[in-house]
Amino acid sequence: MVRQNLGLMYATQNLSPLAIRYLSEVNQKMPNNYKALFIEAREHMKEGNHSVAKDLIAKGYSVCQEIENIEYLHHFKILDAMNGGFPAEALEMTVLKGVSYFKEQELFEFIKEYEEYLAIAFYKEHNHIKASHYFYSCSQAGKKVIEKEALK
Repeated sequence: MVRQNLGLMYATQNLSPLAIRYLSEVNQKMPNNYKALFIEAREHMKEGNHSVAKDLIAKGYSVCQEIENIEYLHHFKILDAMNGGFPAEALEMTVLKGVSYFKEQELFEFIKEYEEYLAIAFYKEHNHIKASHYFYSCSQAGKKVIEKEALK
């Protein structure tokens, strides 16, 4: 658990090589740890190791299907689309399915994260109307994250 937490900490600090080092150890010892698989896959994607990320995504997706973890099935589907380098329009369809689920579960931090990614993808493709829409939407989700945290 300590190594997984170290991997997560390094991932949040954008220190992908260190995150990968710790998370790969976790995944060797606990190959069905879908959270560690997800974070390691995401860090490999950031580093441009798309084939390694693809393998980890497939493994994590399979684990989540076995245990029927709907939340992480959405995470892995979105990560797979992000890793595949799809155009923003194709990515949007996958993200919106996940966002729908995350809204039901009030997981606003994920809505914020994925809509921001989508906004940037549309911005890079010069689709400023959709970029603007998703930037606004992710800012609204960010406000809900703050509200939710204030209630604790």
